[in-house]
Amino acid sequence: MVRFQPDSWVEGLLRPLVMMDPQSGIYFEGIAPDWRFALIAGFALTAAVPGNRRKLSFEQRQLTLGLTASMLLWTFVIGNGRYFTAGLLLAGPLLIAAWRLIPGTPRLRYGILAATVALQLAVVASAYERNRWGLAQWKDHPALDIEASPLREQPATFITLTVISHSILVQRFHPQSRWSNIKGQHDITPTSREYAGLLNLLEDPLPKYVIWPISAQAGDSSLQPNAQLRGLIDLDLRPFGLALKPEGCVALRSNLAPNSLESPPRQGIMQGFWFCPAEYSEELRLTPQKQPELEPRIAEAFDSVERRCPRFFPIGSGQARHVDGLAKLRYYAGTDMKLVADEQDRILAKYHRALNPTFVGTIDQVRNGDFHFPCDKPSGRYQLPWQRD
Repeated sequence: MVRFQPDSWVEGLLRPLVMMDPQSGIYFEGIAPDWRFALIAGFALTAAVPGNRRKLSFEQRQLTLGLTASMLLWTFVIGNGRYFTAGLLLAGPLLIAAWRLIPGTPRLRYGILAATVALQLAVVASAYERNRWGLAQWKDHPALDIEASPLREQPATFITLTVISHSILVQRFHPQSRWSNIKGQHDITPTSREYAGLLNLLEDPLPKYVIWPISAQAGDSSLQPNAQLRGLIDLDLRPFGLALKPEGCVALRSNLAPNSLESPPRQGIMQGFWFCPAEYSEELRLTPQKQPELEPRIAEAFDSVERRCPRFFPIGSGQARHVDGLAKLRYYAGTDMKLVADEQDRILAKYHRALNPTFVGTIDQVRNGDFHFPCDKPSGRYQLPWQRD
C-alpha cells in the first residue's frame, strides 16, 4: 500500500514539516495537522544559541535519536499514522523537553509554551468533524441495537464482504461463532497469509451466513436481496468455495447501518442487515472460475502502462472488472489505482483520491508506448505547497 508513502526523498525528509499542512491524506485518511514535530526541531535548535547552558539529558538525546530514526523508517516504508502511534505519543514529552532548551525569562518561555498549546489546539479544532467516522449515534440507547433472533443464539460462521467489517456485531452473537471479512481494501487471495486460516474457518461444519447491509435499491418487494445483488455476492464468494443457498435471507433490524447520521432513514425502509445462508464446497473452490476477460488490445494497453509505471500499476497485480457488463477496467488494490478503457477508445487512469480521471492516451497510442503519464505523482496524490497549481 503506497497510500501515505512520500513520492520523493524531498517529500519524505520534509515529513515533519509536511504534517503541519492542513490537507487530508498526508498520513491519515482525514485532515490531521500536527505541528509538534516541527516545533521539536525548532526548539531543539535553540540549544545551539551561544551562552545557552540548557542541554538535553543523555536519555533525552537517545529518545530523540530513536524517534528520528523510527520516523524516517515509518515514513518511507508505510507512512500510515496508525503504525506510528508510539511516535505520535512520544512527540508530546519530547516537545516539552525541547521547550526547556529555550533561553529567556520564565515569562517568555511559558508564553511560548502557551502559544504552542493554543496553536496545536487550534489546528486540531479546525480539522475536527463530529461523527465523521461514526455509523450510529449514542442517544437514549446503546449505539448498536439489533433485534432479537434465534440466529443470535446459536454458533455459526459469519462472513462479511464490505470494506467496513461491522465487527461490532460480534459481541451481540453467540460467543462460539466465528467471523471473517473476506473483502475490503485488500482481498484475501490464495497467496495471502490469511488464506489457510480462512479455509480452516470455512471447512468448519458450523452453519454459514453472509452479512450484507439492507439496501432499498437492492431489495425486492419481500425485503430480500434481489437477483442482481445475489449474483454479485456469489461472484465474490466463488473464489473461496462459497455460494448462497437458494433459501431466503434473515433480515434483522439494527440502527448500525450506512445511512446518514444527520437525517433519519427513508420512511418505510428498514435499517439493518441481511443474513443470507451460504454453503462451502471444496469442489466449488477448486473449479476454475471464469474471470472477466479484457479485449486483447485493451489488455496490451494496460500492460504498457504497467511497464512504464510499475510503482502505481504493479505488473500482473491488477484485477479485471466489469464496466456496464464488459470487462474494461483493471483495478490495483494495493495502490488504489485503476485503469479504464472508455467508449471513445481512450485509456484513463484514476487514483482513489483524485476528483477526475487522467487521460493517458488512445488505446492504440498506449499499446505502442506513445503516451505520457506522471508515474512519479499521479493526480490526487499529496502535493507540496510549491507543487500546487
